[in-house]
Amino acid sequence: MNAAARKQPKDENPTEALLRSAQEAVTSGVRLSSMASGLALLMLVGILFLDIPIWRLDGLAASEGLAPSNWLRVTDVFMALSVYSVLLATRRYGAETAGRAAMLAWAAVVVATTAVVAALSPQLEPGDMPSARFAAVFSLSWFCGHLVGAHIFDLARTTLWWRAPLVGALWAFFLQSGFFFTGQFLGTDVPWPNWMMTDLMIKGAMAVAFLPIYASLRKSIPPRPGYGGR
Repeated sequence: MNAAARKQPKDENPTEALLRSAQEAVTSGVRLSSMASGLALLMLVGILFLDIPIWRLDGLAASEGLAPSNWLRVTDVFMALSVYSVLLATRRYGAETAGRAAMLAWAAVVVATTAVVAALSPQLEPGDMPSARFAAVFSLSWFCGHLVGAHIFDLARTTLWWRAPLVGALWAFFLQSGFFFTGQFLGTDVPWPNWMMTDLMIKGAMAVAFLPIYASLRKSIPPRPGYGGR
């Protein structure tokens, strides 16, 4: 007997069971759409800042050529926030639901950006838009970070409240960083291995900085029964 059958009240007739299933499906669909819409909006706002470097961290580098502003953009802050959003959704609803929300969000982002580029194409000049290689690597790296971070979060749930958000964020950020720098700069003459190591340190610090925020949200975003963890 499956879980759905075990949860079905013994005195429930077929009509009541159908109505209950329909209500659960609608509730699930609304929840998924809401999460995907919020996540897509966050990423779309971030994309607007794709050409604005972050200068404040350049002091971490020994030379101008190694400065984080060579690759780090305000967009990365919004994308990091999107990772945190996926992890919080995973805490509440599990990796499967959070992963579906991330996939729907990315589908919406791709459709929206494609429509905007198509509408603006007559006015665009060479260099106004990032290369196809950058767009593909950027999108795939963060998409993989979202999905892997969610699933690692679920696997890392324990009675230690900090373990799942820390390990999930580290996997998401480190996978994204490795994927992005390798895919974007492999075969070029820029010092991308040095950039990647600096990026890993920055994102590792971001994963740790997320912990007090996560701790403050634990009571307001409790895990659903059966998901475990604290």
